[in-house]
Amino acid sequence: MNMLQNTPSRFSKYLRHPLLWILLLALALRLINITVRTLWYDEAFAVLFAEKGLSAMLYGTLTPVAGGASDIHPLLYYSTLHIWMSLFGQNPFAVRFWSVILGLFTIYLIYVVAGLLFDRRTALIAAFITAIAPFHVQYSQEVRMYSLLGLLLLAATYCFLRAWFSAPARRWWVLFGVFAALAMYTQQL
Repeated sequence: MNMLQNTPSRFSKYLRHPLLWILLLALALRLINITVRTLWYDEAFAVLFAEKGLSAMLYGTLTPVAGGASDIHPLLYYSTLHIWMSLFGQNPFAVRFWSVILGLFTIYLIYVVAGLLFDRRTALIAAFITAIAPFHVQYSQEVRMYSLLGLLLLAATYCFLRAWFSAPARRWWVLFGVFAALAMYTQQL
């Protein structure tokens, strides 16, 4: 009986957190008109490239075609998209929703990093600005690597700051290197 009495207050505690409302606003903005446009060329290429599997993606990246490779981007995004498509399908909503999720995690990390550097109010403002920023909304709707790249670079920044401010910083430096390397395997820099 005690557990049932505590449930509403525990749930209402989360509803009072402004970050939840910012993330819900961000989700709504990213879902509005997400399927109105058809996949444009780069998005369609990403879906076709990712559906082939890792060995075909490696071949397409490393094999010259008319003076260049068929794709010059590193394979981390395509590999994650391949896994996502095998779970949720290849329709425009499904493939674009992967970027929506990555964009929402980026907003959360903006909040965490800004909170580490400043205060809670500034962190909420930073998260809100990111949530409504037109470019962030657009990149969070595209089947391209930009959302994953932003998330990984922000994760690397967070680890760098934790390493900088922490006394036993070794694990944070290692994580910084891991996230920076993953970012380099997402987009050529």
